[in-house]
Amino acid sequence: MSVCLVSMIDHIGQSLSINTAAAALFVDFSSAFNQLWFNGLWLKLTRLHCPLYIIAWLKHYLCGRKAYIDIKSTTSPMFELSKGVPQGSCIGPVLFIVYYHDLLEQLSTIHWKHLFADDLAETTSTNTKTSDRILNQVEATN
Repeated sequence: MSVCLVSMIDHIGQSLSINTAAAALFVDFSSAFNQLWFNGLWLKLTRLHCPLYIIAWLKHYLCGRKAYIDIKSTTSPMFELSKGVPQGSCIGPVLFIVYYHDLLEQLSTIHWKHLFADDLAETTSTNTKTSDRILNQVEATN
């Protein structure tokens, strides 16, 4: 993770050294591991040409898990989970990255992007002409 941070700071520093605008965006997906939808995962794994025996193993691992809700000693009936990966599992972050890898493909114009578990970090910068145009517009409004 520290290598990614250094890379990100370096990209911003390079942009600033040639007087271009730089921006960073940090996203933390809320309840990410609880929201991973199984059917979408199977589809994405198939599209990535994942071997069927691995998909079958993952289905066996994830499907059929049951849960209940307990609030102040009142317990709900058991229900089957149709989404989410077990908290603290080693494979959970990997499955999350596989599930959201196509998001990174859609951000192809972003210079630097990194998806780690349920966190996304991006940096982008403009070319000098674009930065000059933006600065001129800002100065004109002041």
